[in-house]
Amino acid sequence: RKMSLSSIRKFALIGAGQMGTTVMGRVITAGQLPTSVFHATRPPWEKKKDLRERFPGIVVGSDNAEATRDADVIMLGVKPNDFEDIAPIINENCKKDAIFISMLAGVPMANFREKMPNLTTIVRCMPNTPSQIGRGVVPFACSIETPDEHRALATAIFDTCGTSVYMAKEAYIDMAVVLSGSVPAFYFVILEALVDAGVHIGMPRQQAFDLASQALAGSAEFAIHANKSDKIALAELKGNVTSAGGTTASLLFKAEQLGLRSLVAEMAWAGYRRTLEIAQDRGMVYGPGVWIPRRTDGED
Repeated sequence: RKMSLSSIRKFALIGAGQMGTTVMGRVITAGQLPTSVFHATRPPWEKKKDLRERFPGIVVGSDNAEATRDADVIMLGVKPNDFEDIAPIINENCKKDAIFISMLAGVPMANFREKMPNLTTIVRCMPNTPSQIGRGVVPFACSIETPDEHRALATAIFDTCGTSVYMAKEAYIDMAVVLSGSVPAFYFVILEALVDAGVHIGMPRQQAFDLASQALAGSAEFAIHANKSDKIALAELKGNVTSAGGTTASLLFKAEQLGLRSLVAEMAWAGYRRTLEIAQDRGMVYGPGVWIPRRTDGED
């Protein structure tokens, strides 16, 4: 059976946490699939009422085997530490042509291939929180065995969240954690700092928020437009705002004095190193572009 988004008969969400529920909700909101197609599971100690109220008609339970059985798409949203227990259940009950989508940070495809050999199409993705309002970005990578139609279906699912970005190398997914997944938190810190600065110099807090938030959002949209239409470099956009001896020039000079660029780079590297540490805790050590089994013989 040729697969398309509208042809999905069963969509299993194993672990209906925040991001998994977000993706499911965006697909439903986009009118692509009815709620009855979705079978969501949560740990027994979590309430199911909220899901049923938000998405009337959805099948909610705690039986991962039942949810997985005959599913065209299986999306995994559990904690990485729970993967070892759930993997055999998925492997025993999945269809061989099912599309498996993982949102687990630090768990490479090699682990999925080892624990779930019955699966062929494996997709790793990393949605971010603005996906909740359809303004997110979802980087994703596919196993080399993934058919083109399955990749197209994954793209259609992620596009309901905002923008999907296909990653040619799986290693880019772990780098994307700091360039998209964690960026909303960084943005909120910058926005909060700007608002506080506005209050400090005498502006009412709400007006400071309105100005700073819209300026940041508009600048991002402007940069995207300029990059797509005219391929204008960020340095040129910055230069267009900066007059010689003006306020922007003074602001940017102080930012350089304080090492803003180095600070941002160090933050990005700290997040990426943590991603590598999470993977290492799972028995894999990997860096830019390569995975290497962790040594167990005590040698350096």
